[in-house]
Amino acid sequence: MQRFQSITARLPARLAGMLSPVAEKLDIALSDDGPRSVAARSALFTYAMRVLAAIVAYVGQVVLARMLGAYDYGVYAIVWVWVVILSTIAGIGYPTGLVRFIPELRDAGRIAELRTVMVKGPLVNIGLCTALALAGIAAILAFPSLVHSAFLMPMVLAAVCLPMMTMVDNQDGVAQAFDWPDLVTIPPFLIRPLFILAVFIAITVAGVPASATSAMIATVIGVYTITLLQFVVLRRRVRARIGDGPMEGPIRPWIVAAIPMMLVESFFFLIIYTDVMVAGWFIEPDQVAVYYAAAKTLALVHFVSFAIRIATMHKIAQYHAAEDMVGLKRTVADAVRWTFWPSLFICAFLVVTGEFVLSIFGDGFEEGMLFLAILLVGVVIRATVGPAEAMLTMAKAQKTAAWVYGAVFAVNLGLNLALIPTIGLIGAAIATAGSMAFETVLLAITVKRRLGFVSFIGAVRQLDAKGADAEPESGPPPNAKVDPVP
Repeated sequence: MQRFQSITARLPARLAGMLSPVAEKLDIALSDDGPRSVAARSALFTYAMRVLAAIVAYVGQVVLARMLGAYDYGVYAIVWVWVVILSTIAGIGYPTGLVRFIPELRDAGRIAELRTVMVKGPLVNIGLCTALALAGIAAILAFPSLVHSAFLMPMVLAAVCLPMMTMVDNQDGVAQAFDWPDLVTIPPFLIRPLFILAVFIAITVAGVPASATSAMIATVIGVYTITLLQFVVLRRRVRARIGDGPMEGPIRPWIVAAIPMMLVESFFFLIIYTDVMVAGWFIEPDQVAVYYAAAKTLALVHFVSFAIRIATMHKIAQYHAAEDMVGLKRTVADAVRWTFWPSLFICAFLVVTGEFVLSIFGDGFEEGMLFLAILLVGVVIRATVGPAEAMLTMAKAQKTAAWVYGAVFAVNLGLNLALIPTIGLIGAAIATAGSMAFETVLLAITVKRRLGFVSFIGAVRQLDAKGADAEPESGPPPNAKVDPVP
């Protein structure tokens, strides 16, 4: 199929000559069945879904901010940040582990062990998350004086959300590993925000006052409903792909192998949300709400790196396991390229329109433009290395990645604790952008040392060239043993 090349041929000769290489690549990406083209189609689909999801989520946040007011919106934002962090920690890295383990076991033909990994592992970390949630609820109810009254019920309801948030993380990991980007993006990032918003509006129409508590009630209903629906669809697809059958092997080695990934994932989200968490200790919720609106606006950029992670993580794991350096380098080059240029374009757009975008949240929110501008600098710098943390994790260097992110988190936390009490929320933005720059340098150095090539936007042509020149090495035999412990 040469649809784009056919269209290009009808253009003026000079313009056709300029666009012909792009048209050729689009035709290959959308029609070829090669792994690179499949990854490209997956990325394009995930891009499209994440663009739509980012718009839906952003509109939902705007409606919440306007209905709740700055103070209650700030309370809701702070509590939700803790939900994301704790559910990630309680997941003990297993959702990310699934993205690596499933392709390895599937390609090795070890289907019985694959069922063990997909069933028993998620049950373990969902159980841990449930225990954490119950302990948190018990502590809050036993010592209510330790919590500001405005946070009491939202925190209890947030704890109720925790097990389902961990469950959806595991389901996303399975869907990524099987190359089902629609299941990764549509339920949690498109349907769930719309459903939560609809439930929240219905609650307020029924006469319940709009508050952080009612917003969390709607969130609990939405998270449980959509996660269970996603489970039903995912279970049917998995059964169709690998069938029913017995489970073999213990789950403990796979849990142990995933724990370093927990550190990577936990530090990754802590770095993203440390500014909001620390600001919640020193700054009033209505002021934190302005900063949070600026941070949420970054979601319009972050969806790019998220989409590329989904489209390429399992491919990186597959090529590394097969010792296919051609496929690995080309995938890395594509991942960096697909992350940086769209991120740069969206950041430039937000620099121009950011004040207007923030004003949609309500009166006074446009004051967050300075925070947004500082954060955008950090995002652009971070985009230059693509999903480098995923490269390390999928290449069995998760322990190294954990050390890297531990160092970045320590710098981030130290900067936030030093700057927020002295210069306020501007300090939070500077601390976050500075830690992103530090993270970028560390990741580039670590990828070079562990994988032997440079993951950087300025080196993508070299990666393509080296990939084209290299000879792929033979992968493991179909029945080769896959060791879950790095």
